[in-house]
Amino acid sequence: MAAEDKTDKEQERQPGARQLLNDIFRKSLGMTGAGRIVLTSGVDGLPDEIRTKVLLAVRDYDNFDDGNDPYGEHDFGVIELADQPKIYWKIDYYDANFEYGGDVNRLLTILLADEY
Repeated sequence: MAAEDKTDKEQERQPGARQLLNDIFRKSLGMTGAGRIVLTSGVDGLPDEIRTKVLLAVRDYDNFDDGNDPYGEHDFGVIELADQPKIYWKIDYYDANFEYGGDVNRLLTILLADEY
């Protein structure tokens, strides 16, 4: 199918620069130097073993669909581990100094759903 034949929704779901950069950043758990990771107090207060499982689940997350990723940017997800509270993660975009919105740096926030 030619690109001009694709529906708007199909074109939105095509990998773009933000999606690729978000995936690289998230899968490296911030080791690319292109951003920071913040754990809220609720996530930080989880036992070490559970917190490690949460970080690995965020890193390995691939359950993107139209409902949780309508723009195809791979910037939000929900983690549900057995017998643990629901976890959200979100990537936001900042300038070089993390002061204003931009697209230079990424901030990955991992939080308990009830902290939202």
